[in-house]
Amino acid sequence: MKDAKMKLLYNSLSMAPPISGIGRYTTILSDSIAKHPEIENVKYFDHWNVLDRKPEFGNSSKGKSIIGMLRKLASSPFIAPFATSCLHYQLAKKINLFHDFLYHETNYILMPFNGRTISTFHDLSHINYRNLHPKNRIQYFEKELPKTLRKSDHFIADSQFTKDEMVKILGVKSERVTVIPVGITKQFKPRSLNDLLPILDKYRLINKNYILLVGSIEPRKNIKNFLEAYSQMPESLKKHFMVLHVGPSGWLNAEIHNKINQLESKGQFRALGYLSENELVSIYAGAYAFAFPSIYEGFGLPPLEAMASGVPVLASNVSSIPEVVGDCGVLTSPFDVDKMSLDLERILTDNQLRTLLKRKGPKRAKKFSWGNCVNKTLKVYKQVIGL
Repeated sequence: MKDAKMKLLYNSLSMAPPISGIGRYTTILSDSIAKHPEIENVKYFDHWNVLDRKPEFGNSSKGKSIIGMLRKLASSPFIAPFATSCLHYQLAKKINLFHDFLYHETNYILMPFNGRTISTFHDLSHINYRNLHPKNRIQYFEKELPKTLRKSDHFIADSQFTKDEMVKILGVKSERVTVIPVGITKQFKPRSLNDLLPILDKYRLINKNYILLVGSIEPRKNIKNFLEAYSQMPESLKKHFMVLHVGPSGWLNAEIHNKINQLESKGQFRALGYLSENELVSIYAGAYAFAFPSIYEGFGLPPLEAMASGVPVLASNVSSIPEVVGDCGVLTSPFDVDKMSLDLERILTDNQLRTLLKRKGPKRAKKFSWGNCVNKTLKVYKQVIGL
């Protein structure tokens, strides 16, 4: 068995655009592992097929229309359960032809599979904050999660916080869960103004001091409280610092958009929507400060990317976020708007603090590398396969 190589199977659906944090995790992890000398074969599956390479999602009008149709079906409380059952049945017949592969589900819920399996859990927000998720998503997890808990040979958690919750809330035995923090790419780093100019010019951000937010506009990200905290700052500060948001629109956000509209009308808020990583790295590096006011995260990659970019970070002091940020950012209560406002003002005006955070942030971020993530994941693969 010493010279045996591994054959791996990945679910590619999280890679469909607009790509989320889980999609980036799946893409970078599977790409890196596929190049490893101990890997014999890697296959990917989508809703219909098992493929020898990652599917080219959305590169054609047909591809985009299919993805859009599936998302509409998934959002229907009447059609979704039936559609999901049909898709799982059809998919199981195909992926079980590869029962000698190790199937790593990077997005919680295992598809029906008769071979060895691993599932990555990123958080338990669907349990702890179920009211902040779309109803159909909660229904899907309630139906499918118990099957995954029974079937998975091993679990990976992004953080010790998530592992502890899995043990306490889901009753998973501690030895069945391995903590493997995700990494960040080397593209996230401090950059010179000359490097930033093309992207800053494209988005009309030259000579703009902006506080960056990255993530979906949805209740768990706590953007409303942050914007209230921003609004409480002195007018002289708001005149010099705008809020810039990058990410998809999200869900359950009508109240948040009301506040956004107020600030947009004053020129104090702009939303860029979804950006490619090539553009995102420049937007990070060009920020005056970064804010991550989320009320719950299983890991929290954006503040790590900001720290790697040499940007001072203001982040929540709850869930897994302190585990990631450490003492290299300013931690604040996501529920105390007054305190958050004072901490935001401090990170914008205290030059001694800003210099310290700019120096410590990149050093902290280097501890979270994709190399470490890949090596630890391969170790779990070998453990499950028995190599």
